Amino acid sequence: MGKKSGVMMAVVLLSLAGLTACKGQTMVDTGEYPTITVCSVHTASAEANQRISEEISKITRKKAGCNVKIIGYKMNDYEDELSVLYHSGQLPDVFAAFELDSYERWISMGAVIEIDDLLTPYKRDLSSYIRDKEWLIAYLNDKIYGIPSCTSDSKCMGFVFRRDIAETLKIDWRSIKTMDQLHEMLLSVKEHYPDMNLIVPHGGRIIPRMIQDRLGNNIGVLVDKDKDSNVVENFYKSEYFYNLCLQMREWHQQGLFMDKAYMGKEDRQSYLAQGDSFGSFLNLSEISIFNIARYVEYPMAAVQLAPRIADSDSCNMIWCISRDSKNPELAMKVLNLMYTDVEISRLLAYGQEGIDYEFAAPGYVKPAKNSDYLSFDQWTSKVWSWPVGVEIEQWQEEDKLLDYVVFWDEPVKDSPALGFLFDVSQVRVEVDACQNIIDKYENALLCGELWPKTGIDSFNRELELAGIDRVIEEKQRQLDEFIKKYR
Repeated sequence: MGKKSGVMMAVVLLSLAGLTACKGQTMVDTGEYPTITVCSVHTASAEANQRISEEISKITRKKAGCNVKIIGYKMNDYEDELSVLYHSGQLPDVFAAFELDSYERWISMGAVIEIDDLLTPYKRDLSSYIRDKEWLIAYLNDKIYGIPSCTSDSKCMGFVFRRDIAETLKIDWRSIKTMDQLHEMLLSVKEHYPDMNLIVPHGGRIIPRMIQDRLGNNIGVLVDKDKDSNVVENFYKSEYFYNLCLQMREWHQQGLFMDKAYMGKEDRQSYLAQGDSFGSFLNLSEISIFNIARYVEYPMAAVQLAPRIADSDSCNMIWCISRDSKNPELAMKVLNLMYTDVEISRLLAYGQEGIDYEFAAPGYVKPAKNSDYLSFDQWTSKVWSWPVGVEIEQWQEEDKLLDYVVFWDEPVKDSPALGFLFDVSQVRVEVDACQNIIDKYENALLCGELWPKTGIDSFNRELELAGIDRVIEEKQRQLDEFIKKYR
């Protein structure tokens, strides 16, 4: 997400402490029941949050003896908003730590509580949805502080794009498996649609996932996670990164990126929905195209560009109970229901039947036709924003949507570091300094704004001065211990 280190500790946030924990939200009528507040990355309106909160509360009052209140923030604001609540002592009872480095930092700040005892009554049932290797992600120093989300068990580098345009130009997009083949498609679209943004960013990133196992924060990685090497290296010194940046420089000079793409902060679906953009790199999984198709009216397709590997980042949301919760036992009951209750899972993923969605073909839902509710009033949430473990329907904008996601015909492979969580405590200063430098250079290099040779040299000089070698040494030590213990 970038800039996490500054966000977490920014003193300026203290001036915002007067904001309530539920800024912009309307309270659920608690009646005689206590209320558990749940927060995730999503952008539904206050009215929609209240409506879905009340529907979920009808269930939790019976099954857990409490109400539930949903709040949410945009991806780019999420860390900032939670930091406000942290400094003002008003963190929600339950919230998702978005990405592993944020999760580790929340633990180090004392923002979340250890849940070993609270989890015990529910661990067996939850393990139906979460593999043993994935549970390891949530442990730090042999204590567990959260529950891994289970909406996807693998991701890979991919590209999503306007299928209608590709098919109009008679492009054989199903054969695309390499960056060179993708390049040919983009050049063809550029020739016929010269004013179109060919590549748009997503949430402040150009290419969110490449071939590496990020080992939590991308500061020291397994460069090619398709291999069995356990050697932690500086990804930004790798031949792969240099060649990719060189290729992106060429694409930039050919006008294939949205103008100032390295500064773009909106979700890719916001750009694609406007009709003047063609595609975006993405973390490709089965669920990703459903999330995009839900908000983009144009026919979409997606192709895989790197091997599918299950690593710790495949599960990049960990659900925690905050130190500010007045009733952690109830919070755990609610969290368990979010994973295991079909009705609650549908409400979190899709909203209310007849208002936000309706059932379509078996196993699918689609947008509801309800003239009483405008798009602003509807539940604009993303499935990956919630922990949904139990099987529910998929989103269907059209029949057989997954037929337009082309995965390679090969099994998903586990990274040797699957389950590894890096304890940053010994190198916090170096990690924060390196992250600031990555925020400065990475996007600009990946969308071709900087000449790779000089840009990468400067990038790595600054990383070395910031202490990246010290981080890599400590990460290698911890990874060796992890592999010795669990592999």
